[in-house]
Amino acid sequence: TVTQNPNFVTTSVVGGSTSQVFASYKFTAYGEDVKVMTLKSTIATTSALTPTTTTALNNVAVYVNGGAVVSGVQATIGTELTFTLGSNLIIPAGTSAIVEIRGDLVNSSGANVTAGSITANLNAVTNGAQGMSSYNISNVPAATGQTVSINNGNVGFGVTSGFNASNISSNQSHVLIGSYSLQAGSAESINVTNIAVNLAGTATAGTHYTNLTVTDGQQTIVPSATNNFSVNYTVAA
Repeated sequence: TVTQNPNFVTTSVVGGSTSQVFASYKFTAYGEDVKVMTLKSTIATTSALTPTTTTALNNVAVYVNGGAVVSGVQATIGTELTFTLGSNLIIPAGTSAIVEIRGDLVNSSGANVTAGSITANLNAVTNGAQGMSSYNISNVPAATGQTVSINNGNVGFGVTSGFNASNISSNQSHVLIGSYSLQAGSAESINVTNIAVNLAGTATAGTHYTNLTVTDGQQTIVPSATNNFSVNYTVAA
């Protein structure tokens, strides 16, 4: 039998990334070991891709239990691909194998595909499988793949809700003069390596303020003469 892999829960991938899983299936053998000799797949769009000129995706291949079993090919959107597997997909009786269609989110012109959604469906294959004991030839059934959305990695940045401008008395220490929030997009986490602070207004360093620091909620970064603070932490998607 062929079903969607229930453990594949990725619904959003980063535009321009490579070797992304377009669809994941669970193949299960019953009664005897089964060799799947041929797979057919069609990549379809469920919402328009960006760039809109995209007609094909690069390096599309079949993976079995995490390893590639065929070389990557260029897949034209909406056109059936045929993968000849040889003996690379033999499923022992009573067990399952995870079969994935993977590829690059890069089109045939070399441009990153940054938006839209796709699905990689499996098409029925006549006489595409064989029992290893009985040698009986059987068909590979069709199956519908998961829909995967393509998004850009992005970050949101803004003043923390509830932080308002205020008047501050002179000669105080550890005064909060700004508060901001960072938020990663849904496609991927972001790694923050530098925070630059630009102090505007009439106050001048050394005269009106000293010991400028940045706190990320867990640690305080030491003062910097240039107001560029080296950091290293991850904001989860």
